[in-house]
Amino acid sequence: MSTLKLKWTGDSKGSGEGFAPIDLLGSSAGACLALTLVNLMDIRKLPVTDFSMEIEVTKNDNTYSITHYPKIRLSSEATEKEQQGAKKSS
Repeated sequence: MSTLKLKWTGDSKGSGEGFAPIDLLGSSAGACLALTLVNLMDIRKLPVTDFSMEIEVTKNDNTYSITHYPKIRLSSEATEKEQQGAKKSS
């Protein structure tokens, strides 16, 4: 069992310990998209050698924006069709 410690004090500044709720939201959205991409890459049988996902959360006025930056590396033997499949996945 895992426990996540939150840094929430009610004033949106946090205690400085653990994760802020917006961090958890960004992580959750990133994990969801990453799993979707992994399933797509598996369905397309892409020869993936490396996969990572960076997530950027920004606040504008009273709204948040979550941007995902997936990085997919294929083996050097990947065909043009497989390379196009990787581009479609990301």
